[in-house]
Order: sequence, then structure tokens, then C-alpha cells
Amino acid sequence: MSVTFDTSPLFSNARWNGWTKLKPQSEVSKGDILDKAENKPGLYRIRHSKFSRLVYVGESAEVRRRMSTLANKIDQNVMPYRDPHTAAMSLWSYKNEYGGDFEVSWIEPEYADRKRWRKGMEAGLLSIYRLKENKSTISNYGRIHPGYTKSKRRCTQTRGEKSSDSSINKNNARVHPRSSWYNYTNPLSKTWMGYHWSQKYNLKNRGSVSCPPYAVYRLTKKVDDEILYIGETSDLRGRMEKHYQNYGPETSIEFFSTEFLDAKSRRLEVETDLIGVYYLLYGQPPSEQFTDEYRPPKSNSRNSNDQTGMSDYV
Repeated sequence: MSVTFDTSPLFSNARWNGWTKLKPQSEVSKGDILDKAENKPGLYRIRHSKFSRLVYVGESAEVRRRMSTLANKIDQNVMPYRDPHTAAMSLWSYKNEYGGDFEVSWIEPEYADRKRWRKGMEAGLLSIYRLKENKSTISNYGRIHPGYTKSKRRCTQTRGEKSSDSSINKNNARVHPRSSWYNYTNPLSKTWMGYHWSQKYNLKNRGSVSCPPYAVYRLTKKVDDEILYIGETSDLRGRMEKHYQNYGPETSIEFFSTEFLDAKSRRLEVETDLIGVYYLLYGQPPSEQFTDEYRPPKSNSRNSNDQTGMSDYV
């Protein structure tokens, strides 16, 4: 199925600030492109001199500070901890392995002032990138160089490093390609995005569901049959119990499972694709997605061009 979104300007410099070397704020001189960055909410993309693909796409409430922090972490002699930003250890692993330089570009749109909206835009950008390139960014989805172990949180004082086993993360590094968006305009369809979704199970009957070992799923509410949430899990039964406690007996679940979902990185790829497409269709994420910080008012419109500025970027 052809995609009706205008995806051609997705990563063009017409809308984004120009590419420039990623470096700490202390090294930014007057007149530097990075000096133009304001510490405002926005999105950013990172590439590396050794790769033809994008390395990372992210969002932040303070773009200038985030770019500077990442630059500082990447230049450390040891792998950064997992917190406060998981991308730092992945970027560090590639810099340590290949040398070279990272470059960054960013946008600070007015409608990115809420994290919920930024996360929706981030998912939209990542989903279209995977569609256009039939591959993923290198450092999103929890990925790291396949020959490195991951750092843990700072409180553990455990840092990742290069491993003697060059394929330690090989399975997690394998990408689930995305070459089409089959039936993408029908998020409630049993074939949405080309996947074979299960029958609908009411969460009050969750005990009778035969659960696969890993799955991607969607929640809907009986009242209006609208998608509430899209998620991934390696414990579907536990996740159903949690959602039942949060959303009640009028909530239903549908899911699918295939062998490529055995790695969390690939489940996250698919989850992000689905959230991103939903955002592009409706101008907002599913109603319970990214609601830890903010829950926006519902829109009556089903046209993303009326609700966001994403048409300027996708």
C-alpha cells in the first residue's frame, strides 16, 4: 500500500538546523551553528562519519543541554552509565570502536513543549525513517554495539565495556526490516501494518488467554473502541494484570507474536512503528501513551496535518 504522507522532506536541511559536529557547550564558539541552539524543547538527530545511516533520533525538553551532555559522555574514557540517558553508552560504544566524529542537527518546534507530543513526533520520525530506508537507526531501541556489554545504572557502579565475545549482543543487534505499511490507515484492523492480530480478549477474562512468550499488543476501550495504548512485552500475562488494574474490566487486548520478537530491541522497533503511524494518522499518540507527565485534551480531528506541524517534517 502506498503511503500518502509527504515523507520526502523528513530529514532535509530545509526544516532542520544544519549538521554540525557534536561537541560540549564549553567548546562551542560564537558563530558556531550550535551557538544558535536555544535550550528549548525539541528533537534532534545524530549521524557518524563512518556510517551512511542515521545513528540516533531523540527528543528533549532542553535540546541544547541534551546535545552538550551527550557530547561530554561520549568523550569519556569509560562507558557512561545507563542513566540519565541510555543513548550515551550506545554512542560511546561506536565512538570507541570506530573513532570518527558525530554530527548533530535539531529542530525546536513550538508544539514540542510537552513530552507526550515530543515522544509522538520522535516515534513518527523513526517509523518513517525505517520505512524509507528499510533499516533502523543504530542506537535507538536500546541497542549498543554488538561487541560490547551494557552499563547499568549509576547506583550499581557497573560500567559496560568491550567484550572478548564479539557477538555478545548479536541477536539484539539484528534489525526487523520495515519495507511497507500494509493497511496502515486502519489501526483497529486485524491486519494493521501487515501483522496478524489475535481475537479481542476482554481483560476481565485475562486468565483464559493463551499467552505467547513475547508479543506486541494494543489496548482498546469498549465504550468507543479507540486504541488506548500500544506496548511490547515478554510477559503478556503479567502485563494484562497490570493493565486490568489500571484501566478496568471494560478494556480489551489484541496481540501478535512472531519469532523475530524474541529480542526486546525488535519488539521496540515494532512498537515504535505502530505508535509513530498512529501519531501521523491522528495527530496524537494513543490516549494512554506517554501519560506519565501530561494528558492532553482529545481532538475531534482525524487529520494529522490539522493537529501538528509534523507535515513540515515528514
